[in-house]
Amino acid sequence: MTAVFENRQWFRSVYRQKTMTILITLMLKFVLFAAKAGTGQKGRTILQRTCFPSSTGHHQQHHHPQHDFHKDVAEVRAVGRQPGQHCVRPGLLLREPPGEGGIPLGTFHPGSGGHLLQGLLLLLFQFAEKFAEFKEAARLAKEKSQEKTELTSTPSQESAPADLQSPLTSESVNGTADDRLAADANQHADTRAEPSQNALPFSHSSSSINKHWEAELAALKGNNAKLTAALLESTANVKQWKQQLAAYQEEAERLHKRVTELECVSGQTTVIKTQKTELNRTIEELEAALRAKEEELERLKAEVESANEFKFQKDSLLQKLEDTEARNRTLEAQLSDLEQRLEGIQLERETYRKNLRSLLELLDGKIFELTELRDTLVKLIEGS
Repeated sequence: MTAVFENRQWFRSVYRQKTMTILITLMLKFVLFAAKAGTGQKGRTILQRTCFPSSTGHHQQHHHPQHDFHKDVAEVRAVGRQPGQHCVRPGLLLREPPGEGGIPLGTFHPGSGGHLLQGLLLLLFQFAEKFAEFKEAARLAKEKSQEKTELTSTPSQESAPADLQSPLTSESVNGTADDRLAADANQHADTRAEPSQNALPFSHSSSSINKHWEAELAALKGNNAKLTAALLESTANVKQWKQQLAAYQEEAERLHKRVTELECVSGQTTVIKTQKTELNRTIEELEAALRAKEEELERLKAEVESANEFKFQKDSLLQKLEDTEARNRTLEAQLSDLEQRLEGIQLERETYRKNLRSLLELLDGKIFELTELRDTLVKLIEGS
């Protein structure tokens, strides 16, 4: 039962992590897209208008079969009328704006991940509202430029006032487009209301005004093209994110089914206990076999160490034997030399002996002759 409960808790944690991963991935892509498009951090939040309609006065909670075990969900709700002031309330969730074809945001848990998602959702909604306002401002500016172009069709050679010579920049479009359009509209209304007073200066500066509004029109066309490209890219990204979300939902359903199967299996407690006992016995047998193998391995290691020592001794003896054989060969060479010298000495000795013998024989003959001569002399002396 403990193992089944742990598996169930693990599957639930995996499902929660995957849900958080889906939401964080979608929000990060939206925020990166907003940063790439160059939108600022200014803008009013549309949380009350999209996620919390004022006509209902309460929030409907969305239930899904695969989300039944998520008890704690959180809500990001606008507080007061200042943008950026929000609070988190448990038990509620964010809903996609009706009729806009957005991606369901689902639920998320409070905590460190919940705070991150709250900030990402706020950035996303601010970007959506800013995008709509920017598009509306571009449309109004285009209409105003067309009207003023029609009014200033008469050419003139004089220069325009200093406040009409600056072209429309990206900062004026992004930051103060609404204020500038309102000022232009008021100026245009005053001009049409008093044609008799402003007719002459207006006709003199018509050429510069034409150039000014042509530059504004070109800038608006460029911004419109950029917005169209960004809208197409966001549409493609939304389709891709919908496909990813569908894949994640299928995987979540599969995990939910797996959890259900494990809950069904948890009823077979007796079988699980028997299997656990058998597994414990098998583990003990394997541990005993492992200890025996470890002992045998230690014995083999000792034998290997002894064999290494014997090999070292054998190598040392072989080295000594080689040294001895080399010394023996040297001694044999010396012995052969000595034998040759001995043979020469023996030959010389034999020759010396032969010479000495012949000399002795010669001396014996001389001695014998001298002896005979002495005897003869003695006889002669005695005879005289």
